[in-house]
Amino acid sequence: MNNYIYNSTIYFNGPISHDSIHAFKRMIDHNITSDECTMVLVTEGGDYNAAFHLAKFLRAHFDRIRIVLPSVCKGPGMLIAAVADELVFDVYGELGPVSTASQAVTGKNEMLTKYLTQLDVNFRPGAIDRLVSGYCTEQYAIDQDEARELVFAIEELTSEDRQAIFLLGDPSVVPVQGEAVIRVLAPEDVNKASDGVHVENISNEDDDAVPPGLRHVQIIHFGK
Repeated sequence: MNNYIYNSTIYFNGPISHDSIHAFKRMIDHNITSDECTMVLVTEGGDYNAAFHLAKFLRAHFDRIRIVLPSVCKGPGMLIAAVADELVFDVYGELGPVSTASQAVTGKNEMLTKYLTQLDVNFRPGAIDRLVSGYCTEQYAIDQDEARELVFAIEELTSEDRQAIFLLGDPSVVPVQGEAVIRVLAPEDVNKASDGVHVENISNEDDDAVPPGLRHVQIIHFGK
């Protein structure tokens, strides 16, 4: 495997945890060298502290961040989506608030307000309060129209986005439980045939670029 891929999409599906974001960071460090990042993100929840650190990492690492939402992006996923310069919704794509008013007594909302403020995102007036305590449930579905009211620059799916989602199949819609799945979707390189999709399977046993904690990673190459 060539260690660095210039134009690629990173797919993340699963709970956000310190282990999964460590693996995600290592995948980027070992495989991506670019000023821009496209991330296909599917998550139903996880650790808010881990999500905050991943959001800061993405903002520090890339000049421009695109996040594609083929399905749900709930709870901590909102912290990551918040740093996107471009947010792209597929048909089933949705965000969720980070908390509700009922969580205020635990101190969770104060923490999340600080996190959202520290991310230095140009939220619209009142948007942070709305995300932290303005919804009745964390399962509320924020669609692309409502997302525009908060902060996000919403863009349309490109043909490359659609191809990536097609290659991922059902996992692009169904949230993974347990260990997160991370894949690199890379444009066809010049050394491969250009007549279809090529899947390169690598593991810790045969490639030290695979982060610890990930048993298996797929590099999916496809023609433009």
